[in-house]
Amino acid sequence: MATTTSSQAIVVNSAGDHVLSLNTAQLEILKISDGSKIGDLTLNGQQGQIKLNKQETHAYVGTFDKKFIIVDISNYASPTNIGEITLLGVQVQDIVVSKLSANRVYVGSHYFSILDISDPTTITKVDVAVDCRFLAVNSAETRAYCSSDTKLFTLDISDKSNPFKMHEQVQPGAGAVVISYDDQILYTGVGASGIRIYTLSGAYSD
Repeated sequence: MATTTSSQAIVVNSAGDHVLSLNTAQLEILKISDGSKIGDLTLNGQQGQIKLNKQETHAYVGTFDKKFIIVDISNYASPTNIGEITLLGVQVQDIVVSKLSANRVYVGSHYFSILDISDPTTITKVDVAVDCRFLAVNSAETRAYCSSDTKLFTLDISDKSNPFKMHEQVQPGAGAVVISYDDQILYTGVGASGIRIYTLSGAYSD
């Protein structure tokens, strides 16, 4: 079993033979079969979130000081920081990788941001000023759903250059947001109050 000294977040590759682990200052790549460290990279800021692109050549890292970092992991022995951007908000709490475009990522950092990562050295963004901590995006990528400590927001993201808030609903607490495969049901964690289930219809599910 692979082990590391500490871990803020982990992701396992699709082959199931390597795990990428974030600790307070580093990204570590470990071989699962024997726990050996293959490679590591020191990053700026305490790490909080990690996701992989579809090809598993890049890792997307979010930090507690609002940074979004792209790491080239095509060579596990030598991961490389190839681009980063400082976001609005407080800290990166959630990252959703687009399934429709290799050049787009959605981020919740107590703001909502759509990032254009077509050029990792010059990442650009479009923001919506809502307290977005955890998020889900529908399969058509026309709607985003963001939770905060007190509200659930529905965003229209059909125009990636001009996303906007459509609706907000009071809810007691922030937690993970998960949308069903058919885009008809939304599940949200609401802290000590458990889980809320919303049925999506009309404009809110388009």
